[in-house]
Amino acid sequence: MSIRHVTIFYAAAFFLQLSVVNLISAGGMAPNLIFCVTIFIAFRFDRGWRCFPFAIAATLLLDLCAGAYLGVSSLALFLVMIFLIWVRYYMNTDLLKTLLATGAVCTVLYWIIYWLIQSILKNYYSLGYILRFQPCFIAYNLIIMAILWFFYSSTFRKWKLRGLPDEEEES
Repeated sequence: MSIRHVTIFYAAAFFLQLSVVNLISAGGMAPNLIFCVTIFIAFRFDRGWRCFPFAIAATLLLDLCAGAYLGVSSLALFLVMIFLIWVRYYMNTDLLKTLLATGAVCTVLYWIIYWLIQSILKNYYSLGYILRFQPCFIAYNLIIMAILWFFYSSTFRKWKLRGLPDEEEES
C-alpha cells in the first residue's frame, strides 16, 4: 500500500471517527476506525509496519481531541501492533477469516492494555466493565475490517485483470 493511500485512509478514519461514527453508535459503543485501519493494513500487507507512524499520529490527535489522557490509546495500539506483526508471520494473511480472528483477538488485547494503562493512571473502571462491552466492540470492528477487506480485494482483482501492478510490487 502506498504512502498516499495510507495517508488518505488515516485522515478519513480520523475525521469519520470524530463525526460520523457517533451517528452509528449503539449505547455509546462505536467502532474504532483508526484501530480497524491499522489492523487491516498491518495484517494484509507485507510491509504493513510502515503504517505505524500514521497510526500513532492519528491516535495521538484523537486523544488530544476526545481522550481523557494523551497517549493512552497510542501506547495500547502500538503494543497491539507489535503483537500483530509477530503473529502475522505464523498465519495465512490471504484469508478473510484469519483477519477476522486476528482482529477479534487484537480488539480484546487492545482494550485490556487500554484498561491497564488507565488503571495505572488512576482511572477506576473495573476490568469486568470493560470486558462486558467486548462483544459489541468486536462485532463493530470486524464489520469495518471486512468492508476494508472486500474493498481492497475487489480493487486488486481489477488491477490484475487490467495487467496493472499492485501496490506491493510498485514500492
